[in-house]
Amino acid sequence: MNLIILTKEQAENIRGRYGRYSALDPIELPDGMFMLPEDCLRDKDLKDAYEKMNEAVTANGTKELTELSKVKEVKAGEYYIDDITPAPEEPVETTNNLVKCLKDADKIDITDSNIFLKSSPQIMIKR
Repeated sequence: MNLIILTKEQAENIRGRYGRYSALDPIELPDGMFMLPEDCLRDKDLKDAYEKMNEAVTANGTKELTELSKVKEVKAGEYYIDDITPAPEEPVETTNNLVKCLKDADKIDITDSNIFLKSSPQIMIKR
């Protein structure tokens, strides 16, 4: 999945209801930036937000979001889904399981704060 990256100000500007049935509520990333799925640019009900989303793409670009379980190495500046941390037996109230890589690494150690910046607390979904 590709992400539209937004600053806090862009996220606040774009957040809200659009069209008849849709709303945008950007998700905060561990580094204080925000994201929306790039697929939002193809949703006809969100056409009133296209200009704002395209401005964010021009200013900040897009990023690919990949599960950590599917990669052999991580790259600095990229975002990942932490799907390798074991989920607790009981559900916990949390924010999200997105992490940002701080430096390239070929060993994926999600507990290493020199490599990964995590939102706190982590979301845990029992599989």
